[in-house]
Amino acid sequence: MPNPAGQAEFFVSLTGPVGREVYRRGTVLLVAARRQVGVAVPDPLGRARDRRVGQLRDSLTIQSIASPLGPSVRVGSADPIALLHHEGSRPHTIFPRRRDGVLHFYWPQRNTWVFLRKVNHPGTAPNRYLSDNLHLTIT
Repeated sequence: MPNPAGQAEFFVSLTGPVGREVYRRGTVLLVAARRQVGVAVPDPLGRARDRRVGQLRDSLTIQSIASPLGPSVRVGSADPIALLHHEGSRPHTIFPRRRDGVLHFYWPQRNTWVFLRKVNHPGTAPNRYLSDNLHLTIT
């Protein structure tokens, strides 16, 4: 005689064998994504690519989700920079936030501070750290 409660525990529960396997595969994706984000990508001008790479890497999380269809996991980040990092950006102009302000940054190669009214950003290449590693979750 079938045991509906046992079947639900097996297939739907987060703590059942299926839920544990889904979480294990999500963890594989999380570890691979963190590793890919942590890799320093060379910049054409020799600058550090993104000072917040460690912040993005540390913001990647995994969350278990229970539903009537079965367990699932969500791997990602709530950091706004995560989507820009994953999808890249087109060339754009950066203006100061204050109307009367100027942009300023330290230029280590020339050992000086630079003050500008605007900067033409060349854009960034995408680093698809989540979608690149999805193949690792298929065993």
